[in-house]
Amino acid sequence: MSTRLVHIGFGNYLSRDRIVAIAVPGSAPIKRSVQSARDKELIID
Repeated sequence: MSTRLVHIGFGNYLSRDRIVAIAVPGSAPIKRSVQSARDKELIID
């Protein structure tokens, strides 16, 4: 089985299996979720 990769910019790739969510941080609920995950060191931004 081959690993499918997603180009994430600047020559970097990420395995599709590792992606949990892709969100545009425009709304307040998303901003709060991103900040909460950042505080817990659970996010790659």
